[in-house]
Amino acid sequence: MYNARFLSDSGRKFRFGYEYGNIFDIDPISGISADISTSQGFQQTGETVENTSTGGIERQIAGKLIRNINEQKHDMLKAFAPGMFGTLYFNERYSCRCVVKQSPQFGEGKNKETFVLTLFCPNSYWLSAEGKSYILGGYAPAFRFP
Repeated sequence: MYNARFLSDSGRKFRFGYEYGNIFDIDPISGISADISTSQGFQQTGETVENTSTGGIERQIAGKLIRNINEQKHDMLKAFAPGMFGTLYFNERYSCRCVVKQSPQFGEGKNKETFVLTLFCPNSYWLSAEGKSYILGGYAPAFRFP
């Protein structure tokens, strides 16, 4: 079982997972595609790869609320306002910076507990959630500015 949490730059947060009263799925977790630029010269067989890059990725979170439905809906709408920047943490091991592209949509009728929202991550890769720092060179300053 896995869980996730979203922490917005304004301090609002929302947690996903069974222990928090919802079941969810993030799509895609992997499967990043590269943008490839090619060219073909005069009488050349095949193509030459000129440049490759990876762009941003849209991650859709879909799920079902199983406890405290009205309270969770309210919390989701506050945390996932359109255009809100934040960080999505997955299993407290990985993170990605993102912006809310589409605020939560809730089902109607029998499916009123279901939700879908879309986040855009400019960096398509998951990063380590643990902060790391390195000292390069290990120098000791020999002077001070006045």
